[in-house]
Amino acid sequence: MLRPTSTLAGLSRLWLALLLMPLLWALPSTAVHAAQFKGDDLYELPAGQTISEDLFVAGRSLVISGIVDGDLFAAGQTIRIDGVVTGHVFAAGEIVLLTGEVQGDLYAAGETVIVEGTVAEDLRVAGGGNEMSVEIADMFQNEEFTLDPVMRFRMTDSGKGVVVSPDARIGGDTLAAGMDISLAGQFGSDVHAAGANVFLIDTASVSGDFRGEAGSDLAVGGRIAGDSVIKSPQF
Repeated sequence: MLRPTSTLAGLSRLWLALLLMPLLWALPSTAVHAAQFKGDDLYELPAGQTISEDLFVAGRSLVISGIVDGDLFAAGQTIRIDGVVTGHVFAAGEIVLLTGEVQGDLYAAGETVIVEGTVAEDLRVAGGGNEMSVEIADMFQNEEFTLDPVMRFRMTDSGKGVVVSPDARIGGDTLAAGMDISLAGQFGSDVHAAGANVFLIDTASVSGDFRGEAGSDLAVGGRIAGDSVIKSPQF
């Protein structure tokens, strides 16, 4: 069944973690153990490289292709994760793209959030012009906005909001909020989506309950094993 208290706790944890990032960054290195702090305009963790501790990283363009054996905290204009994170991920930026694997929870906020990979536990995403993405963008307002080739390809058909692709696999509960929300993947538990437009695509499979709330358009397809509750002006 859907757990509202878990939903609220998940959102609170996301915003708290992101707000604490600048404070943690300012601590002396001797005050923080088992963590790496990176602040580069362009940061990449290459494939084949492993960081065996938590990683805090901020920059204009962030690419995580290697392995983070711990939690990942990322803030930037564009964030691409196509490697493996064994812990939780907290990401905030204009564009967040996951094509890799998160073995814990994924908390992501941005103008556009695209999930094409695997999240073993819960997914908490907010997309579509939220205040946090605007604040993150302001941090880099004097920098030229560029997309790496992979990000540019993914953004061709994506607007503002949240996209969970047919290849995505979510093991736990899903909470998605934003402008346009498109859910087409495999969801291992309950799904709660709230936005201006909400679409549960035919390829989607929800193993638990589905709750959709839309201010405008709402379309429900795919397979829902549990109960379904939908709210929109259409119904």
